[in-house]
Formats: sequence, structure tokens, C-alpha cells
Amino acid sequence: MLTEDGDAEAALRFEDAAVAMAERLGDELASIGARNNRACTLRQLGRLDEAYEAFSLLLPEVLATDV
Repeated sequence: MLTEDGDAEAALRFEDAAVAMAERLGDELASIGARNNRACTLRQLGRLDEAYEAFSLLLPEVLATDV
């Protein structure tokens, strides 16, 4: 929602927190979803190298869990 409002930097901060929380809880699917959202936000911010790296790290987990 924050990216739709034009505040992608704030969205990125919330996504970082969501990733950390999912990892603390051991929730693999939530972690994958939050990291995917984070990668999308990086892309929207024009931080393409970071987005590419984030998606590259995420893809094997997506394929392994059949998300």
C-alpha cells in the first residue's frame, strides 16, 4: 500500500521488518513473501542491481517450496 501512495522508502522499511519477523518466527512462506515484496520495491525504486540480487537469492526457495 505504501508503494501505491508513492512512499517506497517507507514500504522498504516495513518489508525489512516483515522479513526479520518472519525469520524470527521460522515462517518460511511469510519470509519468501516479504522478501519478494522487498525485491519488487527495490525494483520500483530503481535499485535494479539490488532487486536482481534479491530475486536471484529468492528463486531457488520459491521453486523448492512450490510457492
